[in-house]
Amino acid sequence: MEDKVYILDGKEYSKPELEKIFSLGKSIEKLSQRVQYAIEMVEGKMVLDIGCSSGAITKKIAEKDHKVLGIDVLKSSIDIAKEFSSHPNAIYEVRDLVTNPFPENSFDCILFLETIEHVENPAQYLKEFHRILKPNGRLILSTPNATSLKNLFYALS
Repeated sequence: MEDKVYILDGKEYSKPELEKIFSLGKSIEKLSQRVQYAIEMVEGKMVLDIGCSSGAITKKIAEKDHKVLGIDVLKSSIDIAKEFSSHPNAIYEVRDLVTNPFPENSFDCILFLETIEHVENPAQYLKEFHRILKPNGRLILSTPNATSLKNLFYALS
């Protein structure tokens, strides 16, 4: 029987490799200072983490007693999140926010971390956030420095 292959951040991993990464906390270690600060800004009981990838951030927020729904358009990411970042306060689902919207006023807080640069129509997402945030809700958004040398080289490749 062949071992299952997991895809995380465009790289292939075996289950033992991912177990090692998650047990050592390396998925959290990679978080930028900006993302660490964003996690501290989370407020409210019901949180939506859009583009949750492996669920490392979702789990960290769930550990602070928030109910968190982590969504991603990639099934492979959600499979990893469910297996390696499970927590009683965290739910993961494959979902595109635009094609499968939530009801109005669904969330106290929305995280859109390091994701806006990957969507086709950022304005459409911002309008949707406004609609699904509860009154006085909080949107926490971060993006990498698009003008950094690394990102310029990445854009050229």
